[in-house]
Amino acid sequence: MTGLDNILKQITEEADSVAQQKIKAARAQAESIREEGRQQAQRQKKAILDKAAADCENYRGKIHSRAEFRKRNALLEARQEIISSVIEKAYDVMCSADEETYFQWMEQLLEKYALPKSGEICFSARDLKRMPLSFKAKIKMTAMKKGGSLKLSSQEARIENGFVLVYGGVEENCTLRAVFEEKKELLCDRVREYLFPR
Repeated sequence: MTGLDNILKQITEEADSVAQQKIKAARAQAESIREEGRQQAQRQKKAILDKAAADCENYRGKIHSRAEFRKRNALLEARQEIISSVIEKAYDVMCSADEETYFQWMEQLLEKYALPKSGEICFSARDLKRMPLSFKAKIKMTAMKKGGSLKLSSQEARIENGFVLVYGGVEENCTLRAVFEEKKELLCDRVREYLFPR
């Protein structure tokens, strides 16, 4: 072998050695990049799964909250319907009460709404026909107790039940419907307490 061959052989061996080192380094770098990519992909995958789980839990919470809200509203509506039904039945009972009971209630209304003034009391045609004589006396006595006077109107009022008090052109509607409407909130509270105690 000549010197030139030795030099070429040595250059080739060094080139092979350098190439092998560069290939090895490139492979190591590629593996490192691949490993870093795998780790980054794992981190992204975990972040995506965590976010999906959090979103799912959040959505589940919203669905549960909506369901609870609808349930509460349905319950509240059902309670309101029951309360309204009970009050309406009480109204019907009062309207269809026998004469004695009905006029006892009228007396109680009169005691509550009569004013210490001179006025007139008006009843429906039905009530004028069935009114006991004793009730006519009670109208006068109740008005006197209050410091006023009431004249029983002979004209029929266009009302279903109860009565209308007239003081100097000002009318006080004391029909059962008007009284029930006026006391609606109080009646609802009382019925609610009775039917749905806390």
